[in-house]
Amino acid sequence: LFSPESITRIIGSVKAAFTPAPDCEVTIEANPDSVDGPRLEGYLRGGANRLSLGFQSLDDDELKTLGRVHTADKAVLAFAAARTAGFANIGADLIFGIPGQSGASFSSSLSRLIGLRPEHISVYGLTYEEGTPMAGLKEAGGFDGRLPTDEVEESMYRLAEEKLAKGGYVHYEVSNWALPGFESTTTDERIFMAR
Repeated sequence: LFSPESITRIIGSVKAAFTPAPDCEVTIEANPDSVDGPRLEGYLRGGANRLSLGFQSLDDDELKTLGRVHTADKAVLAFAAARTAGFANIGADLIFGIPGQSGASFSSSLSRLIGLRPEHISVYGLTYEEGTPMAGLKEAGGFDGRLPTDEVEESMYRLAEEKLAKGGYVHYEVSNWALPGFESTTTDERIFMAR
């Protein structure tokens, strides 16, 4: 939601107040419907060097269930725009356990995402946060008969493990896979790894 100018000012302020490592990773997180070529180019010029896109699914029915405004095709176009803008480090998120989601549709989303070749992929189980519209709908029985069982959710997670490994992604955290060298680590982890 931030303009490239705002991001440039924020990153500039951080660099003026601190001394970040020269290879510091600066990530912009965005929804596919909120980015375009000029905005992405502005983020790069402003100092961002990694983009994380909230795909959530590459199935339009599942995106509607989640209340997302973008479509699967818009997500793919946003990814292409990020590459064209110059982002060489892109992450994308998928969700499993969406009401009405099948193993086949989740597999299709995974395959399509792997085909794009993002450097990082996060795969999360859907959680219902208290006070959200989805939690309210679930409590009111709006998803009755459409909620995947624990066994189905486990099979989706195992499918992600299998497909991402075959695609060359390293499983380095519970919900995170990356191409070798693109694992996202915290400062504490980097210090520990350097010791």
